[in-house]
Parts: sequence; structure tokens; C-alpha cells
Amino acid sequence: SCVVKIVPKAGKDRGISESEVSGFERFVRNVFNFPNKKFVNSILNAHVTDMNKQQIIRALERIAVRPDRFIGEYAPEDFVRVYKNIISSVNTGGEAGDHDDEAEKE
Repeated sequence: SCVVKIVPKAGKDRGISESEVSGFERFVRNVFNFPNKKFVNSILNAHVTDMNKQQIIRALERIAVRPDRFIGEYAPEDFVRVYKNIISSVNTGGEAGDHDDEAEKE
């Protein structure tokens, strides 16, 4: 079993904005409901996006996140990248992988 506690970093380097914290926590909680599955299948089973399996695999590969590892093998930064570049982007009408992290730092 797996216990996950989300404690946002202070300051600008935390990776997600204050307005994204709620959605990010929901995403992490949902995918961790399937800890014995590979990341791509956890995303599918958690129903956090309307993308199909092949679309998720391609989107993960575009942001250099391997889709074939189990959910507990990823670093917190991987979850932030997936959330920002795939989940929140697609769910707000953007294209998967089109989030510009540099623009947010300004």
C-alpha cells in the first residue's frame, strides 16, 4: 500500500500555482487509487482526462515521462509535469504538451 501526503513547497519554485493546487491534489489522489498499475493505466482508470491510451502514451513521451513504470516509481516533479502539460492543459482546452513553464515563471 502507499501513503501520499501532499505538502506544497513555499515560493515560486513549487511547480504549480495556488489556483492549481486543488486540481493537482485531486489528480494525484485519483491516480494513486490504482497504485499497482502502470502510470498510463492509472491515468486511464482514474478518468482524469478524455484521452485514450495511445494519446496518453504519446503525451507522456513528449514530456519525457515513461508511461511503462508503476505509479510509485515517479518523483513528485513527474506528477507536476504530467498535471501541467497533460491533465490541466487538455481539460482546459489546450493541446497536450503545449504548456509553457517558462511563461509562468515571468
